[in-house]
Amino acid sequence: MLTDPDTSLPELRVDQRLFICSGTSWWEALEDIRTPREQQVFQGWDVDRHYRKGDWILTYLSTRPRVFLCWEQATQDATPTGKIWVDHDTSVLFSNLIVVDHIETRTGLTISSKRWFEGTEAQTIRHELTKELGYPRSWHGLDDIAGTGDGSVLNY
Repeated sequence: MLTDPDTSLPELRVDQRLFICSGTSWWEALEDIRTPREQQVFQGWDVDRHYRKGDWILTYLSTRPRVFLCWEQATQDATPTGKIWVDHDTSVLFSNLIVVDHIETRTGLTISSKRWFEGTEAQTIRHELTKELGYPRSWHGLDDIAGTGDGSVLNY
C-alpha cells in the first residue's frame, strides 16, 4: 500500500472516475478478497462494466447496514467475464467500519452498485471516506454503531 490506510486514500485525478461495486453474498465477497482465485471468477461483484484502466472502484458489502470494504484502482478495462483486475499496491482494505448510509447522508448522493461518479461528486465521496478513516470503529462494533440489536437503527 502506498498510503496509510488508517488516515488517507489515494488521490482521485480529474480524469478518473469512481465506480461503486457491491459484493453479494457478503461472506463469499470477503472470501474472494482474501483468497482470489485465477481460474474461478466470483460472480457476486456488481459494478458497471464500463470502467477503464486507472478508474477507482469503491466496494461495499450488501449487509444491513451496508458497509464499505475497499478502495481499489483498476489495472485493466472492465471484462465481460466479471473478473476485476486491481492494483494491490494502491488498494485500501478498510480496517474500520464505514457505513454507506452515513456517507450518503453527508454527501447527499445515492451510493449503489452500478453507479459511478466523477468530478466534484467523486471528490466529495473520497473526502468523506477519508474523514471516516480517522474514527477507530472496529468491524466488531457494528451493533454499537449501526443498530441496537432489536432491529432499530441508531444515528450518530
